[in-house]
Amino acid sequence: MGKLIARALIAVMCLSANFSAMAQDKLTNVSFGSVGGATDAGIYLADELGLFRKEGITLDIRRITSGPQLTAAIATNQLDVAGIAVGPGLFAAVDQDIRMVVVGDKNSTNGRFSAAALTVRKELLKPTTRETILGLKGKTLAVSAKASGGYMLAAKLLEKYGLSTRDVRLVEMPLNNMPAAAASGSVDAMSTIEPFITQMERSGAAAVASDYTEVAPPDGYTSVVLVYSEGFAKKREIARRFMKAYVQGVRIYNDAIVKGKDADKVLQILSQRSGLPVEVLKQMRPAGLDPNQIKNVASLKAFQEFFVKEGLLRQPIDVEKLYDGSFADAAVRELGKY
Repeated sequence: MGKLIARALIAVMCLSANFSAMAQDKLTNVSFGSVGGATDAGIYLADELGLFRKEGITLDIRRITSGPQLTAAIATNQLDVAGIAVGPGLFAAVDQDIRMVVVGDKNSTNGRFSAAALTVRKELLKPTTRETILGLKGKTLAVSAKASGGYMLAAKLLEKYGLSTRDVRLVEMPLNNMPAAAASGSVDAMSTIEPFITQMERSGAAAVASDYTEVAPPDGYTSVVLVYSEGFAKKREIARRFMKAYVQGVRIYNDAIVKGKDADKVLQILSQRSGLPVEVLKQMRPAGLDPNQIKNVASLKAFQEFFVKEGLLRQPIDVEKLYDGSFADAAVRELGKY
């Protein structure tokens, strides 16, 4: 009798292992590339909470440190999905017949959220934003690159208060070098993003002059977009399921940040995935992640117009050809509007 029971248990274990292997075989591997940071919150949450797996996806997250490398990887189908900062390269890629598809939002600056800001050395901070901005005339302003959304946001802010980028001394500098540059006094102002803003505030090296919410249009500026490779976009069903899981992750993020729902749990997950302490995450300005992934062509047009004006882009393209909102539309139809 004992031997029969043992054999039965072994048979059940083997059967269970076979089912598990079969389930694993049915999962589709999807590669996602990003420079990392707060804008990956929707991805982190969807992955950690099993939402991608529920849609039959195993996520392969790859850290790629430069925008051009991300663009090249997407264009050659080495990556399925990526979060890419809006810059001249995004538009130029289309002009050069490099195939990629913008499918949604991965960071927006609007009237409510901005994970980007213009920071200044503390001694340059004046009682009002106007006084602080006007005080930057002749001073050094660091941007990650002229070919970046951060440069455009800084230019818009200067313009609002009667200055232009010609009134400051522009310096291009990697974002992660800016806190040290502020501490040493080698730059006066920086157009930067989280978590570097909070790092500078916590160290006392710099303070925020404006977080750019004041220069954002009603629909906001989408400065980082979610992009599918041409090959992945053609796999309509798995591409749709990826977007569904991502939208759910973004909604969990918004529930926590805006409504306080399960905030501690969400912050703990983001802390584990980003490597940032929870207390730093609590202080950081949250990224704007659209829970409905609304197609924002106007934002792309605004960026393109700026880059052409600055001589950073040879000629404009038809932005509509760059954007495919059908995946997000399908997800929202299935999940309901947020």
